[in-house]
Amino acid sequence: LVSRSIVEAVRNRKPPGRFLTKDDKTGLWNDIGDQKAREKTSQALREGAPVIRREIGMTATVVPAPSSHNRRASSGSISS
Repeated sequence: LVSRSIVEAVRNRKPPGRFLTKDDKTGLWNDIGDQKAREKTSQALREGAPVIRREIGMTATVVPAPSSHNRRASSGSISS
C-alpha cells in the first residue's frame, strides 16, 4: 500500500517521475512498469528502514509481553 502510493506520487509529479532500466544492448532507458516499480520501491523501503530510522531518530525497540511464569502474584506483601 505504501509502495503503491509512492509510485503514484512519483508518476503524478509535474514533470512526471519515471522508474527506468537501461537496455544494455541499445543503451536506451525504458520504463519498468508499475508492478516492477512497486516491487523495487518496497525493496528500497525494507533495505533503507534502519537507515531512515537512524536519520529521524527513531528506535525500534521490541519489548516482550510478560508471560504468566514471569508475573508475580500481587498479594500485597513483599517477599525476597
